[in-house]
Amino acid sequence: MLRPVISRHFGSQIKPERRYFNPLARLGAGTLFLCQSGTRVLPADMRIFYLCLGCLMVATGVVGAFLPLLPTTPFLLLALWCFSKSSPRLEAWLLNHPRFGKSLSNWREHGAIPRRAKIAAVSLMTMSYLIYVFIIAPPALYAVIVAVVMIGAATFVVTRPSPPKG
Repeated sequence: MLRPVISRHFGSQIKPERRYFNPLARLGAGTLFLCQSGTRVLPADMRIFYLCLGCLMVATGVVGAFLPLLPTTPFLLLALWCFSKSSPRLEAWLLNHPRFGKSLSNWREHGAIPRRAKIAAVSLMTMSYLIYVFIIAPPALYAVIVAVVMIGAATFVVTRPSPPKG
């Protein structure tokens, strides 16, 4: 039995999925749809939300490229995730970007961080902690909490694999 095909905003054809549990339906986000290829597609309002959120993350990442205290890569990774849910064209643009595309692709495919970035991240975390402890002179409990968080973050960064050669 053929199910009815409904036109989608971006021009492809989608059809409603069978009534399985859909947590977004309780939030008023509508039902999930399937493309004819069988991949899930979010409703238009959720795609627009992810598209706007992705654009905001790209803008924040661009600002972070010029401000030393604001990181760039985490915001671009969030933008990539948002675009993967909303706009394949913008997702491809980020993945093929001449400056950030390679590191984003390495993270997505291998969960990899380049060795140079690991050294820079851990060095900056260490310097930030030393500045925090010696300049701000926080209470001992705060210093320990910040140290534990930074050690956890540094451990995560260091234990990620390096990207494959080539």
